[in-house]
Amino acid sequence: MWAWKRMDADGKPRYTKLEGDIVFKDVDFGYDEKKIVLHDINLYGRPGQKIAFVGSTGAGKTTITNLINRFYDIQKGRILYDGHDIKSIEKDALRSSLGIVLQDTHLFTGTVMENIRYGRLTATDEECMAAAKLANADTFIKHLPDGYNTMLTGDGTNLSQGQRQLLAIARAAVADPPVLILDEAVCAADLGLLSEEKLIHFLQHKPRGLEVVMTGHHVSDELMQMANYATEMRKVKHPYDEGRSAREGIEF
Repeated sequence: MWAWKRMDADGKPRYTKLEGDIVFKDVDFGYDEKKIVLHDINLYGRPGQKIAFVGSTGAGKTTITNLINRFYDIQKGRILYDGHDIKSIEKDALRSSLGIVLQDTHLFTGTVMENIRYGRLTATDEECMAAAKLANADTFIKHLPDGYNTMLTGDGTNLSQGQRQLLAIARAAVADPPVLILDEAVCAADLGLLSEEKLIHFLQHKPRGLEVVMTGHHVSDELMQMANYATEMRKVKHPYDEGRSAREGIEF
């Protein structure tokens, strides 16, 4: 269980469950303080909800997720995590409580089981397999030459992009975080890199209290119906329009 640690007046630690309630209040942000790209943003995500941000490249979807994990700090407003301003939370502690799955998934040399366990090093084999089943990865894993003991090399090049993403979801799920960010997972499903059926299966069977934040270019009618809230973001002017490439870690 994830918990907030506070010290009482007598010096004893007090723990309260971390729920994963996220609130943006009057947020302004710009990579350059003179050029605000997100203005007066107000939104919230409650524990257990499924939140979708949809829009074209450069509209600010990944920027929103990067603000949640404090890759960047805002110029104005507040971002609250269970009522705590995220600026008051140590970055390592904040980020360790967030499960993040990127479209460009990275795996390391080791077995499938070891790659999943990387999400929580103390996880048992049974917990890793349960996470794989939740992510709908168990079936393809069992068809690998040595199942969960199959060795992966070269960033998992012996797997498809969709299979790598399912392993990344399983890795995030085994950590049992209160919030899971699936950056561009909707886009991956739209491009056929990740089965939308498997993504929907995960959303239907996820832990009840797990809040899921999804981003993508398009959302199917079925995914839209599953989302508690969906925000469509639109770019007005962007370097892409001038033929400039994206900045790694910012726009993609």
